[in-house]
Amino acid sequence: MFDPGTHGSGPGEISPDGSSVELYARLPENHAAAAMIHQAIPLGSTVLELGAGTGRVTHPLLALGHPVLAVDVSAGMLARIHGAQTICARIEDLRLDAEFDAVLLMSYLINYGQREEFLRTCRRHVTHTGLLILQRETPEFHDAAGGYNRFDKSARASGPDLQRRSYASFVIFNDPDGNGWILQEITTRFPGRVEASTTSYASPADLAAAMRRASVAHGEHEKRTGAADPNWPDWYAAYMVAEQNGKGLPQ
Repeated sequence: MFDPGTHGSGPGEISPDGSSVELYARLPENHAAAAMIHQAIPLGSTVLELGAGTGRVTHPLLALGHPVLAVDVSAGMLARIHGAQTICARIEDLRLDAEFDAVLLMSYLINYGQREEFLRTCRRHVTHTGLLILQRETPEFHDAAGGYNRFDKSARASGPDLQRRSYASFVIFNDPDGNGWILQEITTRFPGRVEASTTSYASPADLAAAMRRASVAHGEHEKRTGAADPNWPDWYAAYMVAEQNGKGLPQ
């Protein structure tokens, strides 16, 4: 059953907040976020992760030596987490007889839902010398002058954003199978939206396709230089990383 005001579609089980469990399980682990958290807290700090999902941050934190208690409203999501204690509960209802060195409220949960209740749960479970770490969307993401604002329909304007600002235009529609879609116009990523140092592929087929594109481009590179390139693995790697991160491709 969905939470009031939510709906969802996608492969496999759908969580109460409308998220596809299978889709989230396919996403890569967020090592960059885990590394930032690791740097902000002492070694071996205990962590309460609220809204842990399938463990995209949980698993890297465990690998860095932090005991994690993962909380999520979806039992299906938590079933994908290994190596951490898990509790299936709503964030606002959580009342544990324990405090933690760090409490995480990630995935922009602070931007929607029961904000005050979420913060009270965080306060109940962090030690007096502990750290609360929030991930939030910036005010620019919800431009009150119009454009994309998924929380306040009265702040939306019809048609594309006149200045064609990134994240400011969107379209919503349903396909014949009843799946709901939201498409955004993104011209420039906001800081933190892309892990520029991370390159990953969703499947072996995606990786193979990227290697084929690199092979073709490397062939053109050798034609331009007029010589075989003995360091082709390095060239391939530079090309594939630049391609995925939207940077200039090597020539």
